[in-house]
Amino acid sequence: MKKSILLLLSLLPALFVFAEPPESMTLVSGGKADFRVVVPDNPDWPTKLAADDIARCVREATGAPVKIVPESKLADEKEERIDFYVGLGKFTEKFLDEMPKPYGYIIKFPDAKTIVIAGRLLLKDNYNTLDGVTYFLEKNLGVYNLMPGELGMVIPKLEGDWRIDCRDITRVPSLAGREFSGADGRWYSSAEQSKKLETIQWIRRMGMTVSSVLKMVHNVGNLIDPEKYSWTHPEFFPLIDGKRRIPPKVNLKKDWRLLNWEPCYTAPGIAEEAAKNVIEYLKKNPNLYSCSLSVNDSGNICRCETCLKVNANQPPGSESQSYYEWVNKVVKIVRQEFPDCYFGILNYWVTRTMPENLKLDSHVVPVVCEDFKFYVVPKYRERLEKRLRQWDEVASTIGWWDYGFEAEYLVPAYNAAHSGALLKDLYKNHNLRFYFNEWTPGPYWKNIPEAYMLTKLCWDIDQDPEKILDEWFELAVGKEAAPYLKAYFHLWEEFWTEKIPQTSWFIDRAEQEIPFLQRRDGHYLDALDYERVEKALTLLDRAVELAPEGKERRRAEFFRDGFAESTGLYYLPYINSKAITAAESKADGNLVHRYGFDSGEENWVSWQSPGHTAEMVHDPAAGHDQAGSLKLDRAESLPTSMVYFRRPLDFQMEPGKIYRFRVWVRSENLTKNDYVRMVLYFPCADDTLLGRAYKTLPAAFNMPVALSSDELKSGEWKRLEICLAVPESAWNGKVVGVNCQLEARAEETHGKVWFDDFTVEELTDPALASLRHAEFRSGRTPAETQER
Repeated sequence: MKKSILLLLSLLPALFVFAEPPESMTLVSGGKADFRVVVPDNPDWPTKLAADDIARCVREATGAPVKIVPESKLADEKEERIDFYVGLGKFTEKFLDEMPKPYGYIIKFPDAKTIVIAGRLLLKDNYNTLDGVTYFLEKNLGVYNLMPGELGMVIPKLEGDWRIDCRDITRVPSLAGREFSGADGRWYSSAEQSKKLETIQWIRRMGMTVSSVLKMVHNVGNLIDPEKYSWTHPEFFPLIDGKRRIPPKVNLKKDWRLLNWEPCYTAPGIAEEAAKNVIEYLKKNPNLYSCSLSVNDSGNICRCETCLKVNANQPPGSESQSYYEWVNKVVKIVRQEFPDCYFGILNYWVTRTMPENLKLDSHVVPVVCEDFKFYVVPKYRERLEKRLRQWDEVASTIGWWDYGFEAEYLVPAYNAAHSGALLKDLYKNHNLRFYFNEWTPGPYWKNIPEAYMLTKLCWDIDQDPEKILDEWFELAVGKEAAPYLKAYFHLWEEFWTEKIPQTSWFIDRAEQEIPFLQRRDGHYLDALDYERVEKALTLLDRAVELAPEGKERRRAEFFRDGFAESTGLYYLPYINSKAITAAESKADGNLVHRYGFDSGEENWVSWQSPGHTAEMVHDPAAGHDQAGSLKLDRAESLPTSMVYFRRPLDFQMEPGKIYRFRVWVRSENLTKNDYVRMVLYFPCADDTLLGRAYKTLPAAFNMPVALSSDELKSGEWKRLEICLAVPESAWNGKVVGVNCQLEARAEETHGKVWFDDFTVEELTDPALASLRHAEFRSGRTPAETQER
């Protein structure tokens, strides 16, 4: 009885402090704000951004300035106003039990003089509060965040007073985990850091949060640390070809523990040791909800007798059975001390196939790593459905790691109808609750409508993707211009859903069941033709013409000018070079430069990933026309990785000229899916173009040409060659040279490749020159459009 009375007394303040809230409130009247924003003392950056957004949007919509007051200074305020509390402070903490955990927020009207928007902290920041404020401004003031930066924000002008309905809301997202990665990555030049910040802010405003609920990135190498266990437990490391492979430390690469190796998951005591390390990690980080048990990157699995036996029914190269059994053992131990912890695991490469006769612990969330773009093809969609039905039996909940690669594709990789429908299906029918997209945007968001649509669905999966997109197009450029901008994106949707699936670039990786399409291989541009580029520019010109003056016109120009710039830099050079390469096989050329490798490497530098020990040397005996060549011997090196020779070429390209690059190749003992490639890279004067990380044109414009193991008959010399039609003016002052990379990839620990007689020739045949398309006008750059 005493406890009941105490409980009742503890509730009395909450019961009697607040009067009944009204049905509506006036927040701005007569051009004056009738409220102030109250924030916690020393607010975190999402809370500060949320408060600033309220003040800014209200000022721009109504003309009324809004005061932001720290909570500790509220008592100093003399004027009576509505107190609009934003974030988790002393006052709003009394509503903590009403706030969803861990994701979501409340919008509450305790009385006629108080508004609360708040959510729980995620780790140390209040992204939930920012989500709530963004939703409040959209629903009550018509504010939309269409794209990053000032250009993307829609703030309508409001005539008269601003009055809102007082309706308490508790909002929880459909997907617990929602993330676009890469916003803080390398796609911003040294002069574009403000654009990077705008992108991060946009992603957070749209409710795509940090991965605080489900940790899922590569992590096994941290749990079984080579520095710690290589001497005490060498049996924890993989046995490959009879040798225990312990990954070497690479001082300049902080993630070296996570690359090119997998533990021996059947080693005695390895589950117990990993569990001990997880428990220690969780004790040091009490705010975490989860820990990743995900495999390392790039494979190289253990092939000891026990692992081979356990994985006997798995395909070659898969360790699914031993790995998932290890996961369950680790989780069982950890949950004895941390029963509420969740564990993210990547269903990726070596663990992609299903384990047999095994049900994962209910707190284990496998994250399927698959590029959504594969599943526009019915037969691959059917293959996926089969796997998903298997996952329905093995796991209670799944996540998804998608590969948008927004900045790295040179043309918009627009698949909005497909990706929206697939996301909804995975949620409704396969219990998807976590969605992570490796979006890697840059300052020029070529595919922003799809990104916007996905963020909306992640919060409310019941929305109609087509309605979201139609609203976006009309808000972006106005009612008259919207059909033309929509038609422009539909042009690329047709390209990616109908043309691309017919290319070898797509089919080869789909058939091998590789998780993602290779955006750094420019062969997808083989599906691009001049007519599509011309039509796209025509649609964008029309959108610019019809868009109203102001932000709508500037947004239309942003897309038009960005596409026009890319046309001159990338599309036409690729289209022209492809046409000339196909036609030049018998054309004579004038020798510009030759690397014969008769007496040495001639400054071609070799590279291979950490832990790989391929022999990369000059071979004085073997050669094409005469003795001397570059030799690559993978004997007893780790498999599955690329190795190459590379150097800047000693000649200066001239505008408007055509060059042919040729090298002779011979191989021995390659296996299926192995290949040899010659790749051209184009260094730039600075880091302002899309390949800014390496001061080159983007890797997707690397113009590769390859020979498969089937085409490389052992012992015979074969030629690799490609032509380059240098633009008349688009590269002037930007592209300053050409680098070449001679690559080889092998799936096993054997195989030899020789390269010889590399030549650069100028082609002067008028018939080849006639195949070129003339350059379009370039327009402004996207950055210039944003800055106007």
